[in-house]
Amino acid sequence: MPALPAMLKFAGHMSVGNPRGFLAALGAKAGRGGVDEALCRAPESVGRPVGQLREALRLQTRVNVDETGNRENGAPMWIWAFAAATSTVLFISASRSCAVLEKVLGTGYSCALGSDFHGAYTLFHEKRKDLAMRLCWAHLTRSLRDIAESHVGERRVYGLRLLELKDRLFRLHHRFREDPYGIGLICRLQACAAEFLHHAIGCAPESDGACRKIVRRMRRQAPRASLSFI
Repeated sequence: MPALPAMLKFAGHMSVGNPRGFLAALGAKAGRGGVDEALCRAPESVGRPVGQLREALRLQTRVNVDETGNRENGAPMWIWAFAAATSTVLFISASRSCAVLEKVLGTGYSCALGSDFHGAYTLFHEKRKDLAMRLCWAHLTRSLRDIAESHVGERRVYGLRLLELKDRLFRLHHRFREDPYGIGLICRLQACAAEFLHHAIGCAPESDGACRKIVRRMRRQAPRASLSFI
């Protein structure tokens, strides 16, 4: 059973000798050679279930994806997390490009993809017209808070107003979830979303780089996402 020694060594950060002691405490005899062999067989033993998880991931109606940087032997790497209702798949790659999405999700995935504003997700969506894009409010809110906490007057006013509209939009959204058939509420929700976009795109200080970044995001990605933020 190679999975247990591998988990103890790599997840538990044990030396080769410690898994042997742990297995012995469980009544399983394993010499150093046996542990070494189990560790060598670990990738093969987990390959099939990981492949099954990836196949199941492609059948999900919604997948949320994020990636974070890491280093392996000094080389830059990326840990991708693909989270769905039934499973989560982690994928380590030296690339942060759209090619990783195509490799894990497949070129035919066309349901709903939740992500931040990274360009790889936008490109993945542009190649698939039937794919529904869901942008992450948490990432956007963090950027808006950074702007709102600035000591630059125009930048601060711009960020505070967008945070105010965002809070109003979320309050309306929560009410909408409780009463999805309220026509007046739907109209108010749509009007608030339109006001948020109008302010984000049309009211940014022209010479402020941080604010113009928000404008570029909204122009490029918000219309494509049909305001369906997470």
